[in-house]
Amino acid sequence: MRHVFLFANPISGSGRARPLAALIARKLRREGYRVDAHYEPPDQIAPDRLTERVRAAIVIGGDGTLRTVANTLMTFAHPPPIIPVPMGTANLMARQLRLPRITADSAANWVSDTLRDGSVVRYDVARVNLQLCLLMAGIGYDGEIVHDLAKSRVGPINYASYLLPAARALGSYKFHSLRVLADGKEVFPSRPAIAFVGNSREYGIGFPVLPQADPHDRLLDLLVLPCRSRTELFAWFVGILTGTHLQGRGVLQMRAQNFFIESSQPVPVQVDGDAAGHTPVSIDLLPAQLGFMVPTGKEMT
Repeated sequence: MRHVFLFANPISGSGRARPLAALIARKLRREGYRVDAHYEPPDQIAPDRLTERVRAAIVIGGDGTLRTVANTLMTFAHPPPIIPVPMGTANLMARQLRLPRITADSAANWVSDTLRDGSVVRYDVARVNLQLCLLMAGIGYDGEIVHDLAKSRVGPINYASYLLPAARALGSYKFHSLRVLADGKEVFPSRPAIAFVGNSREYGIGFPVLPQADPHDRLLDLLVLPCRSRTELFAWFVGILTGTHLQGRGVLQMRAQNFFIESSQPVPVQVDGDAAGHTPVSIDLLPAQLGFMVPTGKEMT
């Protein structure tokens, strides 16, 4: 097939995504591809505007853009594989896929080469209540930070954007009790804690929260850290940085296809760095995997 989608979040890269998309589109059209380009915010793209039979979907933006586009593509009977062109803050999916650093000068050639010679890797994805999750959902303190940032966000963000919300959350967050069920069975009784569920080994700026996560094993990874205070939160943070948190007292780490988390009071939830409501929350592995087209030899193991 010589037909591709091209999605560019207009605010990604401080506005650089759209002109980069235009460069990519021109090169692909010269090579004989039919390019169906979309330059509006990805959550404004109606699925009925898209045809299903395409070779790939090129997505220019950050992890949030990638997730929003993937949410639309997963409504198709045969979702096309995605070629990510990272232009966000963390770009965790690009790191997961071991993509090379892509510059404005190299992007068009890189996309063309990947379309011609790339291979497709299949990736587990989840549904968190009604939202698609490609990387990781967080329940607790990190959810509070993301919710706080969402209230004031008006455009592109960077790592510094999280500093004030993190400081506010550190001063005000209440550690409520969480109760966790895995595949319908209680695995963590109601105790103050924070929790993470997903397929990504890293979170944020590269913190190895779920170091044993495997995005191909048809299971979701759960990590619950008992936490009652800011002192304990800091100790867990140090443990994550040093890779010792899995051996901490009271830690629950396991895999399942479905998790249900409820709490004594509503607890904020984040999904792939976006605010996603509050508990109770159901996190389910989807039957279908999502494909990513990557340069041959760069497949994640």
